[in-house]
Amino acid sequence: ELLSGKEESPAPTVVPEAERKDFDKMMLRIKILSSDNDRVTINLPLPLIKALMASGVSVGSIGGEKIDSLNIDWNNIIDMVEHGVIGKIVEVESSDGDTVEIVVE
Repeated sequence: ELLSGKEESPAPTVVPEAERKDFDKMMLRIKILSSDNDRVTINLPLPLIKALMASGVSVGSIGGEKIDSLNIDWNNIIDMVEHGVIGKIVEVESSDGDTVEIVVE
């Protein structure tokens, strides 16, 4: 993958409803590579994100990274996944050289 030096994350794909993985077993992986070469990987179970959103609780900080500062539209991501989208759904490179990748598995 771009951030780990391994193979590339799968491109976004829409999986037919009959072939979809159980939502409760899916993960959202956020990979951050800073311009200082700091690497952070955050793995969040999608049911946890959905529960936090439903309760109005912020995802906040995980592993020292302020997840809320990434300005992620969690509701949009949950909606996409519930409609069968998996793979790398976001890849952003800032003007500072920071790279963020979001993958649904």
